[in-house]
Amino acid sequence: MLDKQVFVSQGSAEKLPYEDGKFNLVTAVETVYFWPNMPACLQEVKRVLKPKGKFVIMVEVVDNNSKWTNLVEGMTAYQPRQLQQMLIDAGFTLTEIHLKKPSYATIIGIKK
Repeated sequence: MLDKQVFVSQGSAEKLPYEDGKFNLVTAVETVYFWPNMPACLQEVKRVLKPKGKFVIMVEVVDNNSKWTNLVEGMTAYQPRQLQQMLIDAGFTLTEIHLKKPSYATIIGIKK
């Protein structure tokens, strides 16, 4: 399965089934809303990244008062700056925020 350039795997962000330092890039596309323990999940992502590996978070909903957070149980929306600070707190460096329209954001952190 890991001999492919891209693959999708379902599981928990708190317990990724990969060895340390496996990936150059990890993405989270509209999923962090549902991560129950963000600090633990970020540490787990960092664990599976190679040194200088990138973690890219893409979100559409960035407001807890949106219709989605009121309709979907267990959903938490984060402002881009909140996600950036969480990455910094988890030990990621060279964090960046890229905004596209008011409600779309990409937040990037690099593992030391």
